[in-house]
Amino acid sequence: MIEKVGDILEGTVVRVYPNYAIMLFESGSTGLLHISEITDGYIRNFTSYVAVGNIYRVKVIEVDEEKQSMKVSVKQLTPEERKQATTHGEIPEEEISFKALEERLEGWIKEENKEERTKMIKLNLDNVKTQIDFDSYKEKIATIHEWIENKTGKGADYLGWADYPNTYDKEEFERIKAAARRIRENYEILVVCGIGGSYLGARAAIEAIKGLHPNDKLEIIYMGQTFSPSYVNQVLNHLKGKRFSINVISKSGTTTETSISFRLLKELMEKSMAKNTQKKLYSPPQIKKKALC
Repeated sequence: MIEKVGDILEGTVVRVYPNYAIMLFESGSTGLLHISEITDGYIRNFTSYVAVGNIYRVKVIEVDEEKQSMKVSVKQLTPEERKQATTHGEIPEEEISFKALEERLEGWIKEENKEERTKMIKLNLDNVKTQIDFDSYKEKIATIHEWIENKTGKGADYLGWADYPNTYDKEEFERIKAAARRIRENYEILVVCGIGGSYLGARAAIEAIKGLHPNDKLEIIYMGQTFSPSYVNQVLNHLKGKRFSINVISKSGTTTETSISFRLLKELMEKSMAKNTQKKLYSPPQIKKKALC
């Protein structure tokens, strides 16, 4: 028997892997519970969070009738369904019957692992002159991984990036998204003005997602990373007569290339804006003139 998408089931975890678990249900069906379908929160260590013998109420989210398998989710249960859940109950491992898994579980796991492997970086070592015993590094890598996960090693105060997907400033992120919407609605071009990592991070992400020449209403170009007069002149000529917004990125505010480019962009923007709509980007200090005797 194979269940339908949307069915609510209660099953037992019978196998646990680094990023997913295999569940067994009363009907004899099996289901894959991925780490991303446990909770909306961050799970530091899946194998310590989910253990063999745990009982979960889950919702069927995907069915493969040919393989007689399915994917299930805890987090997609509604609040009403969740109230009835029996989570983190335990059954002794020796009392769990694996008979229903024998026919198809091994092939299913291989298929799932194959899918995961296609997402990984592959390295061809056929032409390496010096052979490396990678297995000898396993213990050291495991130790380093533990240092990073638990923040117990040297330099632990610089590991904020490890939890950043879960601890980032959500209010700031909402402000960024609001600014992005405003720019898209009102401008033709966004000029990212910065040098080094101040602009390369944004450029790498944009080009990785959209490619080099995306068919996008908003054009994104870069300035502030070079002294080249030809490059700067081409960018300024391209911006003339167009509505553009500037995103200046500089930690110190004194980087020479970025500072010069910003002043040129500011000057072009002020000249192109009508006086009654012009918004000054800053107010220069007022200097009192002394009378000469």
